Amino acid sequence: MSQIKQGHVEAGGVRYGYEIHGAGAPLLLLHGGFGTLEMFGPGLASLAARRQVIAVDLYGHGRTALTDRPIDPVAIGDDMATLVRALGFERVDVLGFSFGGMVAFRLAVQHPEVVDKLVLVSVPYAETGFYADIREQQKAVNREGAAMLMQTPLYEAYKAVAPRVEDFPEFVTRMGEAIRRPYDWSEDARGPEAHDPAGLRRQRHVRTGTHRALLSAARRGVARRGLGRRRHGAPSAGDPAGGHSLRDVRGSGPGRYGAGLPRRR
Repeated sequence: MSQIKQGHVEAGGVRYGYEIHGAGAPLLLLHGGFGTLEMFGPGLASLAARRQVIAVDLYGHGRTALTDRPIDPVAIGDDMATLVRALGFERVDVLGFSFGGMVAFRLAVQHPEVVDKLVLVSVPYAETGFYADIREQQKAVNREGAAMLMQTPLYEAYKAVAPRVEDFPEFVTRMGEAIRRPYDWSEDARGPEAHDPAGLRRQRHVRTGTHRALLSAARRGVARRGLGRRRHGAPSAGDPAGGHSLRDVRGSGPGRYGAGLPRRR
């Protein structure tokens, strides 16, 4: 078993906690909102069997403490480019889940020279990609709602690694502000070539599939850049009821919101 490298990298005034697992072609792994790098569970080890996995706790999450900055995927995208270079990598493949997918997308758009292949899991390119009931639920993500989240495994994971556990209510408050902030990245995802620096329009869209397909594609390094078009929370073959579960990224087989890939032509 290869040794796990751990540490922090400063980017944008934030000390980002990270771990590097495995050896091989580098893969930047970005977890979902309110999670930590442990969110990927056995999936991380599976990827690290063939790849050098750089797993990062996003700003405000887990090992990466809050500063006076708001939580903003655009700014965090810039930070990830700094982190990748600081760790000695010229280019990386990137896999992002949910909020981590938003960060991964911004990284590819803003710093295409750093990103080779991109896998986005369960992330819309505009706020209209969320169903109305999901947007309604987002209203409850605030300081008052922090007490409820403290009864969940998400808080247990945060508490296990956070440098300042007492920041959790403020963290929840800022995450609520972040997920309710209007955004529309459709021009970045589908715009004219002149406004498409990451080359996203030239690539086929990532489609929704299973966790096994996601891991298999990341291992092979054949992921296309692109954003899934289904609404966040919409039904799929793997999840006919719709939803946004972590089962798919915890390595328990086919489940909600894994990302399958188009076949090569």
